[in-house]
Parts: sequence; structure tokens; C-alpha cells
Amino acid sequence: LSTEEVFDLLRQCNVGHPIIKARLGVLQAAANGLDRTVLKRPAMLSAGQPWAKLLAMPPHTMDTNCTKITRIHYREPEKPLKDEELVRFLFEDDLLMDEDSGSNRQLGFMFLYMLAKRRIPATLAGADIGGTF
Repeated sequence: LSTEEVFDLLRQCNVGHPIIKARLGVLQAAANGLDRTVLKRPAMLSAGQPWAKLLAMPPHTMDTNCTKITRIHYREPEKPLKDEELVRFLFEDDLLMDEDSGSNRQLGFMFLYMLAKRRIPATLAGADIGGTF
């Protein structure tokens, strides 16, 4: 489909899902000759199934059934998380397949902390996205 055909299809949608609104915004910006646009996304209602399960637990369950991390395993990634490497990392679920302590893949909580503090460079399309996770 051409850009004009996609633009027409998106304008005819009855329900404006966020992904449709985002694509429409990009196409409108391109039609107006802008090379950048700001996309607004809806506020996240939930952080997904793991968070929902945690919130559903009674408070005393954490004290009686959960264990505390006593040892953290962490190894810095060998390659910088840049463009294709970052996308591969996200789509292959490398982080989700590790334990909180990093015992399987040496990532875990410490890796997330280092990303949040921008100690590990993470770039996508030339923009630094470290600290946005």
C-alpha cells in the first residue's frame, strides 16, 4: 500500500487504538514535512502479569513464602546495547529468562539498576534510551 492509502485507511478506523493513533500521527507529520513528531501514549494501567500477581498476594505471604536475595551475580554485557543488539536482547527475552539475582545469565536486578542509572549505554535509532526502562 502507498502512504496515502495507509493514511486513508487509518483515518477510517472506528476505534482509535494507541498504535493506530501513533501511526496516524507519524504519517500526518510526514505529510506536513516534519521529520520528527511527539507521540502521546496512554498511561499504563498495569505493569503486566508479574506485577498483578504480586499485588494480589496478601502482605504476610512475602514474609512466609519468599526468600531474600543473598548473592547477586552480574556481568556487564560484552556488546553495547545498540540498535539491532538491543532489539535482539528484548525479543529473545534474555532478561526475563534470568533470575532476580542474576544466577542464570548474570543480568537480573543489577542489570536493570545499571540501565536505570545509565551505566550501561543503550541506544536505539541514535537516541540514548538508558534510564527510560
